[in-house]
Amino acid sequence: MLRRKLKLYTYHTFLIVPFIVLFLYAHNLELSRLDMTYRTLIYGTGFCLLLYGLSQFYFHNRLKTGVFVSFLLFGLFQYGVMYEMLDVLFRKGFWPFQNIHRYLLLFYGLLFSVLLYVFKKTKHDFIRINYFLNFLILLLLLYNLSKVIFYNRSSGNPLSFNDDAALTSVKFNTGAAKPDIYYIILDGYASRLSLEKYYRYNNSEFYTSLNRQGFRFCDSAFSNYYSTTKSLCATLNMRYTGEQEMALDGLRNNRLFRVLKANDYKIYHLRSGYVVTGTFTQADSTVDIGGPNEFEISLLKHTALRLDDAFGFFAVQRLQSQFKQMYTMADLSAQPKFCFMHFVAPHPPFVFEKDGKIRSKHLSDENLWEPEQHYIDQLAYVSTQISQFLNYLLKKNPNAVVVLQSDHGPYGSAKTTEEIFESRAGILYAYRAPDDLKIPNKTSSVNTFPYLFNGLFGTSIPLLRDSTAGKEQFMHNPVLFKKLEGAEH
Repeated sequence: MLRRKLKLYTYHTFLIVPFIVLFLYAHNLELSRLDMTYRTLIYGTGFCLLLYGLSQFYFHNRLKTGVFVSFLLFGLFQYGVMYEMLDVLFRKGFWPFQNIHRYLLLFYGLLFSVLLYVFKKTKHDFIRINYFLNFLILLLLLYNLSKVIFYNRSSGNPLSFNDDAALTSVKFNTGAAKPDIYYIILDGYASRLSLEKYYRYNNSEFYTSLNRQGFRFCDSAFSNYYSTTKSLCATLNMRYTGEQEMALDGLRNNRLFRVLKANDYKIYHLRSGYVVTGTFTQADSTVDIGGPNEFEISLLKHTALRLDDAFGFFAVQRLQSQFKQMYTMADLSAQPKFCFMHFVAPHPPFVFEKDGKIRSKHLSDENLWEPEQHYIDQLAYVSTQISQFLNYLLKKNPNAVVVLQSDHGPYGSAKTTEEIFESRAGILYAYRAPDDLKIPNKTSSVNTFPYLFNGLFGTSIPLLRDSTAGKEQFMHNPVLFKKLEGAEH
């Protein structure tokens, strides 16, 4: 009886969306919560029903309709995978066309037009294919479900960052005041020197504004790593990241938050909409923003919704919501508190003009740092928004300590490997703290909080040797090779 039903009914068509959701959930358990999947299930099921209804109207055959829709859904799910593959090939010089979406859409249009024609004309009964697809989808569902059921969150190769008793047991001086601390990361924001040298841009208006607000600057500061995950992991753990260590796990379970909580700080986190800084196990509260959650973002990258690279709708929604919700962080009444705020900007995609208008043309994806003027325009807009927020924050909380920093710089308009590295390594580093707290002009982000805590609370956290620890890995980045290739022409 069961075998007959598996042959005659297209269960697989309506199980593909749950399978996709379960597959992504099972492979992102460290980053996901079950409630993150609800919207995907609801909207995905609605989309599946729409495709099924339209296809049934066209084919007038239940099995033919079900198999066709399953093929279509599977193909749409593979769109992002194919995009990533072609993107890697393009950056390594094996694929000649930069506008990958254009060619993928052409390929998909031709492929599904042919499938539509073949399915319409064929006299095949699809019973065996339908049976195979039903059997396959059930096996895949059971396999991924078992991964969820038997998943152990303590498994894997966790970081040893929190094993250093000298740091995890840090106690602040009981006689020291405990000011609220705001740590604001502007992703990909160039140093003042890089902006002048490689972008020919004078950022004095922003720096003057910060200076009036009591900020001091480390203009020769640099990042230790050149991707967000490793850079922030090192900063938030106050130590370097080993090659074999899981930086993402170390970021989510970082030592900094543990030290703060052990000294009675409340940890608040403004949602970034970016999977790397989407979840912190030690955060007491997270301020949500509009747009897709971290699970949905991982789905976007795998499916045809990756096309938003070309439009930037989700990036606009995310940043606009963050710029609105950041004021909530200033209004929090709990004391003392530590507020973590990560804005994935001016990092691409470049979706804003200098005056804040949404850029309607020539949007770039998250891996492209050109055109350079678009980067500068978005940087100027982000600077304006942050300056306005800081004015508001410091009026409400005049004693707040603020660290304004970037995780790494941009690629810049450099011509050589060393120049590109210099642009990428240089970071924005501004801090507002009591006058007796001094941070050297030339420092690196891994020592940010040892300097801060030693100066504010009389701790004796050891300072590390400032090192460009991630340089060798950066030098093998395919994006760098493509940048150098462009500089040669």
